[in-house]
Amino acid sequence: MENKDYLETFLGTGENNAEGKSLKEFLEEYNPKEYDAPSHTVDCLVFQRENLSGNLKILMIKRKNHPNIGFWALPGGFVDMEEDLESAASRELEEETGLKGVQMEQLASYGAVHRDPRTRVITTAFIGMICSGMPGLRAGDDAQDALWFEVEFNLLSEREIEEAGAPSVEKTYRLIVENKSFDLRLEARIQSISIRDGMIKNTKYTVKHAVGLASDHPAIIAEGIQYLRSLKE
Repeated sequence: MENKDYLETFLGTGENNAEGKSLKEFLEEYNPKEYDAPSHTVDCLVFQRENLSGNLKILMIKRKNHPNIGFWALPGGFVDMEEDLESAASRELEEETGLKGVQMEQLASYGAVHRDPRTRVITTAFIGMICSGMPGLRAGDDAQDALWFEVEFNLLSEREIEEAGAPSVEKTYRLIVENKSFDLRLEARIQSISIRDGMIKNTKYTVKHAVGLASDHPAIIAEGIQYLRSLKE
């Protein structure tokens, strides 16, 4: 799309603003660096199951740089200025694990203020499922290694509480990801709080404790597993 045609989609009524500026004049003077803006990343939840009765596996990479150096994380990274989120997810997955052509859908976005010590980072998670075979992996870019892990995700406790003045349900889960071939066993305890207001249900997942797993990735994994379970219901 040529620049002129592109701008026409943002003209609105075509009138000037309160300062008498057209859209073109407004954009020429607009300085995006005048305001602090968060960075945006993508993370990839890629699961594997050969059949309905088989164990669920998840793809993870070992970080070779700060933050969370040496910990296991979801494949992912920063979105380039000239790519959409889906393209960024596919690119990062290929760069860090060697996997190509995995169909993924957008799961959710995560934006806790202090989720990344480098800067303000919002991430969007994508989820995909490989249902045949175990694709070979090739670690690259920010990944020191890439492996498949078997997943266990179990409910430990559940109770009714009041959150934000509304009846809510608090649940505590245990997540275990394990690769027996490399003697790796990582785990986390995750809390979810679900608030329902009429037809709308809001569930927030929080990592309460983790061993060897990076940042808020256990919470993202938990939400991904719950989403997969909801598809089977």
